[in-house]
Amino acid sequence: MARLKTEQARSMWTRLVIRYVLALVVFTVIYAVMLVTLGSGISRALGNYIADSTSEWHYVSVYEFNDLMLSGQLNSSNLQVIELGPYSNYRDTLGAGASAGVSSALTNEASTDQGLSLEDNTSTLTQSEKQKILQEQGLPDDKTPIVAYRDLSTYNDLKLLKPLVAIALYMIGLLVITVLFMRKPVRAVDEISNAVSSPGLTKGEPVELPKNLKPTQSEIEFLQMRIVQNEMAARVTEERKNELVTYLAHDIRTPLTSVRGYLELISETEGMDAERQREFASRALLKADRLESLVEELFEITRYNMQNIPIERENLDVGLLCQQIAEEFYPQAQSRNLAIEVDASVGLTAFWDSSRMGRVLENVLKNAMVHASANSAVTIRAMQDGQNGDAIILSVSNQGKEISPEHLEHVFDRFYRGDTARGQATGGAGLGLAIAKEIVEAHGGEIRAESEGGLTTFTIRLPR
Repeated sequence: MARLKTEQARSMWTRLVIRYVLALVVFTVIYAVMLVTLGSGISRALGNYIADSTSEWHYVSVYEFNDLMLSGQLNSSNLQVIELGPYSNYRDTLGAGASAGVSSALTNEASTDQGLSLEDNTSTLTQSEKQKILQEQGLPDDKTPIVAYRDLSTYNDLKLLKPLVAIALYMIGLLVITVLFMRKPVRAVDEISNAVSSPGLTKGEPVELPKNLKPTQSEIEFLQMRIVQNEMAARVTEERKNELVTYLAHDIRTPLTSVRGYLELISETEGMDAERQREFASRALLKADRLESLVEELFEITRYNMQNIPIERENLDVGLLCQQIAEEFYPQAQSRNLAIEVDASVGLTAFWDSSRMGRVLENVLKNAMVHASANSAVTIRAMQDGQNGDAIILSVSNQGKEISPEHLEHVFDRFYRGDTARGQATGGAGLGLAIAKEIVEAHGGEIRAESEGGLTTFTIRLPR
């Protein structure tokens, strides 16, 4: 049997086994007492019923009875014989076999409502009782000796089954006890299943289970709380996404109008000098770049799926990866007078998905550059961690505006933007850090953010 995983399950199993064993012991004792005290009486009553149902009394004269015995038509070992007349006239005719058979058939049996029963014999009936039987049967009350007999062959065959019947009744009792005890865990499963499948579970309605399932009720209530929290978080995420789409749709209109306006000026103004044309074209290009960024954010929203990020690992040089990402952002850093510094241990390797981890660094570095103060440095560090160097820590730090504790709690949430000002050039879709967190966790790592005294650091810890 598989090992039980919870303390409650182990406790329930122990109690069930103890109660089951006690029930078997009590039943066995009661059954044994009943066999000793009531078994004999029940057996006699049942024996008389079977004998009366399977055999019939015959009343003949002693001479006819002697002829039947001598002819072999009767088996003396299965006969019950009662003399209703002078027994001395035919005692010797029965022989020793009949006497033994009669004795064995008469032992410990109870009377029935009929005139004669299994325990009756010649010595147990008084003369008046014999005369009464003769009168009831309509037999002549003369000097001819009368014999009552019946064949107990079927009764004797069934009597051999008494031990088997006793064993069968005992086994049926065990089966009933087992079924009753099996119903208890089945009822518990039914109660738990009903509680878990109840529509009210996701609505925060109270969960009620029997007293013996209170620990399970506590676990279900905890699960219920998590479900409600997840649903609330999902609704908040959906609201953020819808709000963001509305903002982006509005923001797209502004640079599009500007691009159209500048191009119309260049196209429709006659005699515009080349310098002026270049100025308007440059402004239109800037607005077009902004428009491209907004459209890309919309595409990011539509294809975003946090549950489907495939990971394809390979050996890579961590320092080289950091350096490549830093070089990609060099033009953006130059435009804001920022420096990107890389501090990575030499020869530091890892078994990661290079493209996915590259995206993690891109998203984190982009966020750091957006919030870094002008003329400051953004630092990327990579170093070993752990006693055996079985983990690597990546960190991206920038000096700039401090992130409040309230915002730090949500920086990795989907569609969350610390600055929700519409039309702001730095405002993203709120997916970069959420995607970075999902990729890191898919690698078995963790990511966290800290911000104090204007220094903001994103730290990533990954197994090698």
